[in-house]
Amino acid sequence: MSGMLWYRRPARQWVEALPLGNGRIGAMVFGSADQERIALNEDTLWSGAPGRESRPEAFGALNRARALVEEGKMVEAEAVLTHDFLSRYSEAYMPLGDLRLNFGHEIAPDTYRRALDLARAECTVEYETPDGTRFTREIIVSAPDQALILRLRASKKGALSFSAALETQLRGETRALGNGICLMAQCPSHAKPQYLRDPNPLEWSSVPEKMGVRYCALLNAQTDGTIANEGGALRVANATEAVLALTCRSNFAGWNAAPETAGVPYLENAAADWEALRGKLDGAFERHIQEHSAWWTRCGIRLDGESHEELPTDERLRAHAAGQEDAGLFELLFDYGRYLMIAGSRPGTQPTNLQGIWNESVIPPWSSNYTTNINTEMNYWPVLSANLAEMQEPLNRFLGELRVSGAETAREYYHARGFVCHHNTDLWRLTVPVGRDREGMVPCAFWPMASGWLATHLYEQWKYAPDEQFLRETAYPILKDAARFYLDCLTEDGRGHRIMSPSTSPENWYLLNGATLGLVRTTTMTTAILREVFSDCLEMSAQVPGEAEFARELTQALADLPPYEIDSEGRLMEWPEELCEKEITHRHVSHLFGLYPARQITPEDTPELANACRKSLEKRTDIGTGWSMGWKICLWARLEDGDHALKLIDRQLTPAGMDDFETHHTGGGTYPNMMDAHPPFQIDGNFGACAGIAEMLVQSRKDGIRILPALPERWRSGSAHGLRAYGGLTIDLEWTNGRLTAIAVSAQTDADARLYLPGEAIDLTLRAGERFARQF
Repeated sequence: MSGMLWYRRPARQWVEALPLGNGRIGAMVFGSADQERIALNEDTLWSGAPGRESRPEAFGALNRARALVEEGKMVEAEAVLTHDFLSRYSEAYMPLGDLRLNFGHEIAPDTYRRALDLARAECTVEYETPDGTRFTREIIVSAPDQALILRLRASKKGALSFSAALETQLRGETRALGNGICLMAQCPSHAKPQYLRDPNPLEWSSVPEKMGVRYCALLNAQTDGTIANEGGALRVANATEAVLALTCRSNFAGWNAAPETAGVPYLENAAADWEALRGKLDGAFERHIQEHSAWWTRCGIRLDGESHEELPTDERLRAHAAGQEDAGLFELLFDYGRYLMIAGSRPGTQPTNLQGIWNESVIPPWSSNYTTNINTEMNYWPVLSANLAEMQEPLNRFLGELRVSGAETAREYYHARGFVCHHNTDLWRLTVPVGRDREGMVPCAFWPMASGWLATHLYEQWKYAPDEQFLRETAYPILKDAARFYLDCLTEDGRGHRIMSPSTSPENWYLLNGATLGLVRTTTMTTAILREVFSDCLEMSAQVPGEAEFARELTQALADLPPYEIDSEGRLMEWPEELCEKEITHRHVSHLFGLYPARQITPEDTPELANACRKSLEKRTDIGTGWSMGWKICLWARLEDGDHALKLIDRQLTPAGMDDFETHHTGGGTYPNMMDAHPPFQIDGNFGACAGIAEMLVQSRKDGIRILPALPERWRSGSAHGLRAYGGLTIDLEWTNGRLTAIAVSAQTDADARLYLPGEAIDLTLRAGERFARQF
């Protein structure tokens, strides 16, 4: 049962349901024997439409705020930015609706099982009714066939009868269409964020250019029983087996095209998906499993020791929290992160948002948007190291689109070249700072560093998978425009350095003279991102003809940046002076960006700074939201402290309360379906933990690749295959009693690499396709 989540009862809440997806279509399976609910999503269903709010007064406000910050008038500076610089809110990710199946079954005692097989990307539900009839459901969301497919069976001939209906919380209706049913619905023109607590959060426009995305979902069936359409529901009777297929499409025509006027034939497209599938439904499961397996088998870890796969997953989590050792649960956490990446992000789809592609609410937490001051970035942390580089394509395309929309914001708001993105964006590639006239938003929303941080993912892909065409056509042009924006925004600080002023450290506050503030001249994270963008761009520029002058500009800018500083307690400073933190255990550890995800600080090359990061983490404590714990796992791994990283993994695996997040939002943990709890659910914590586990075993550094750099004492023996490293290298490992016993390195491209093994370093030169192997 390796790679399996399973349960003895149906899901009672959404965070107990099991996720399926093909990057575009998402589904959450509840598994009830009486009335099944499958909650549905499609990645282009967002509120809103293209459009931007012009703020010609923004640049003047920025200059006034800069002057006030220089005078030490932070309260006044924040007020200027709040009212004259911040702009409209992002839009929200919408649920498609629910597929409801009415069976009316009772469950015989001790016969129920609900499971998610990660290796097959298949959900199954099995039970017997009191008369001894065995019912089974197999559910997939297929990428090859672009459909949700359910196969239902009964052990007794003709015993399967049920109705199927489609429902939505949005404006829509269900009607008969041929032998199936069709849900036609529309997203709102605007959805206000839940934290505004507006009693009427949804807006609907009749102006075509402002009207929301329209969509349809078609449900069709094939069965050996009878099929009928009754009152907008599909009814199957006297069957032994039935296969349902749901296809769905929207009229989304691109981030900068009004869907209502674009004319995309979404009903026809959904019908075409069904027509392509209907004659080959029998092979759908095999095609799906074969396609999924090609991704799934690339990478994995195995840890020796106890593995309590005999326990249902919810019981397993509780037992682990009570102290039962379960090495297999760590494997499952790593595998689940890989599974969610394959299910949630595919070439050609939208990138994963705060909840991946799974959301049940029309007013989701934080709009289920792209929160780009950590969360969107964290979603893609494991994609390269866990050997799923192709799944970063949506993020890369997303960046190319932000480059276009963000160029307008850069020109208007900053009078700068290049492009900028702030801390929120959405399907329509919003790049302005959100939160106009809302007090307290500046420490979150005034943060023009997202474009830079996101662009560094392109550099990372180039390092993990060297490709000259990708460098010249995609990565370098975007990274260069990110750098150009920051070069234009640098100002003299009067101490011989150039800085970005004013600045914030995302969502963090300090106390000064009775005020709670977030604005300062500059912050450690701001400078760290600048250093990363400039140095990444400089390295890439050497591969592109005609970039010598720009390289000189980058070199000078790097020399002008202020250095890292350490405070009187030995911690890495977050702000330009020692200020009193409002919340010492704050979830963001933004000033440690240089340690992870960047590689500016390492125990070997900058031991004093690495120790300052350690002290910062100790002061912040291990308390945190789910995604914060995911980040801290990665940070402790970079500090080569595997035992502390594992302590965070243990903490993250603690069962989370399922209370309303308004009253319970600081504890972190894991829901029964293994999804990460902020709380509420945010998928970034799953990806952060997955990336952290990979970092504990293999780390790519500027000077080489470190093998087993943060192996915990409790992971004494084990193996890993398919982990990726800089230089296009794939690494397989075995270790016993804490000692490396075997290593194999395969090269995707020609590569020169230094491997830092425990106790020795070796240099490798491999041609593309060559493999190095060694036993110890």
